[in-house]
Amino acid sequence: MVTLSGPADLTVEVVERVAWDGERLRLHPDALARVAAGRAAALAALDAGAVYGVTTGMGYLASRPLDAAERAAHQGNLLLGRAVGGPPWLSPGEARALLAARLVTLLSGHAGVTPGLCELLTARLDDGFTPAVPRRLVGGSGDVIPLAHAFQTLLGVGWVLGTDGGTVPAADALAARGAGPYEPAAKEGIALLAGAPATVAVALGATRQARALAGQALAAAACAIDAARAPLD
Repeated sequence: MVTLSGPADLTVEVVERVAWDGERLRLHPDALARVAAGRAAALAALDAGAVYGVTTGMGYLASRPLDAAERAAHQGNLLLGRAVGGPPWLSPGEARALLAARLVTLLSGHAGVTPGLCELLTARLDDGFTPAVPRRLVGGSGDVIPLAHAFQTLLGVGWVLGTDGGTVPAADALAARGAGPYEPAAKEGIALLAGAPATVAVALGATRQARALAGQALAAAACAIDAARAPLD
């Protein structure tokens, strides 16, 4: 088990162990305290005035203020409205690496999310919850579409990868783990959609494949040299 005191603890090696080898995570109280402090700062900013995409709409609706009911639904709607892709999906390891890479940024405290969201992502990584994330759209629009697919599953919408290679409704996968749909708090939908953790995950997967291929090429070359009885010099 890996204990995370902050984002620096989630190194590339640790992400690989979690995503591909299934190693478990635990959040240190210091990490949760940092996230809580960031959340308090975010709430203070929200109280100070209009915040794009949180207290207002987005895009051409940026000047439209949201009332209390609209704010409550808006962060979840940001995820649902952008999940417009389809198969082929990322591999299970890549999809789990996406979740781990997202956790790195949230643990910094700068995203302004709740500690509960970080604990939720940790729990889903630990119990093998693996979202079905479109592969073809990674790297486009800042990964918004793949991230929407990845994190709408926390709301019980979309699909997760099953152990048989197929897909399972996210709501059923949550229920099987004794969990219900998550309701994103203010700013959390935007935080989940920001950046490019899907691109990071695909890069890690490609690195692993290249490392394995290089090892096989070296072994093949060694076997050929031995079979030919070539002098080592």
